[in-house]
Amino acid sequence: MNREERMKINVVERIAVVVLAAFLLIGALILHRRHSRPLRDIYVVEDGIKEVVTLKKLREIYPREKININTANAEQLKRIPGIGEKTAAKIIRMRETCGRFNGKKDIFLVRGIGDKKYESIKEYIEF
Repeated sequence: MNREERMKINVVERIAVVVLAAFLLIGALILHRRHSRPLRDIYVVEDGIKEVVTLKKLREIYPREKININTANAEQLKRIPGIGEKTAAKIIRMRETCGRFNGKKDIFLVRGIGDKKYESIKEYIEF
């Protein structure tokens, strides 16, 4: 058998190649479709009630402007993503006990706020 005859693929091998290519193409299309979907409904849970919110309502809940943690009340602090009722109370208690937060090092004194939490809230707070 010469080289050319060994390089030829038979009918079964051709079908296998076509089926494999089809599966790869379908998989690529499914992945593309999954990652290019438009934004779905956004839900917010308040007081145990789950509701769909509009972009306008979402901006009211999570404002773009920074919240001053030295002057904010509990409701304003809870608008910071990742800050709940307990953490807001801890921030206020620390502020009342020790005085103003002067920077990053002071916020770490609040129990429950470490490097990871600070990284998630730093764009929403100011001192």
